[in-house]
Amino acid sequence: MKYRSLLYLLVAALFVTSFAVTGLEAQDRMTRDEWQQQMAEFTQQRDELRQRLNTLESEVNALNEQIASKQDEYRACREEILALVGATEAEIRSLVERIQQLENQASALERLSDQDLLQRRGEVDEVKKAVEDIKKDKKSAHPDVYDRLMALDQRVKNLLDRLERMVQTYTVGTWSRDRDCLWNIAKKGDIYNNAWLWPRIWQANRDKIRDPDIIHPGQRLQVPPKGDGRMTSDEQSAANRYYREKREGLR
Repeated sequence: MKYRSLLYLLVAALFVTSFAVTGLEAQDRMTRDEWQQQMAEFTQQRDELRQRLNTLESEVNALNEQIASKQDEYRACREEILALVGATEAEIRSLVERIQQLENQASALERLSDQDLLQRRGEVDEVKKAVEDIKKDKKSAHPDVYDRLMALDQRVKNLLDRLERMVQTYTVGTWSRDRDCLWNIAKKGDIYNNAWLWPRIWQANRDKIRDPDIIHPGQRLQVPPKGDGRMTSDEQSAANRYYREKREGLR
């Protein structure tokens, strides 16, 4: 072992140094008894170093045996867990890779501005659905998966909370009293103060509004932030389609 070689080199160096000093500087002054005493001291130092080395080697061997034993226990434990969740190592690795992809997607969403996040609300919902699907899988209980999945689930909830705080709501009144339509709602000073932004309200409430010309009293509509006052490409596309269908008599 490298420890034994190192100690042998040290001992050899001591002997060489000793003999060099003795031979070149004090040869005629050292008696035979002094030389024998010095040799005995060096020999004792060597034996002590050997004993220390043997002790260290024994300790290292014992630790290696403990490590091997713990590794066997660890492998047995993993195999037992895999059996409990009904999965293979390959399936767990694949699931961890899927979670990594979702984590990367969540990170990208977290870095967005509020306005951009609103426009990509659908991606937040996609990540949420993917997380929910994984949670239903028995393999999600595996230790390699569970903690990361729970952390990701909390990040998605934080994104949804952020979206919720950004979105204003408006309850539709009657036409006779409030003259409520998407155009007039968007024109209100506490909404957008810009009637031309009505498609933004429409696109944010597609689950409630099939025809933007028809809204009903009591409907609770989400009103996304005004942002920079310009429509997104999706909103502009929806508006263009609406005006075209109006011209063609399709509405």
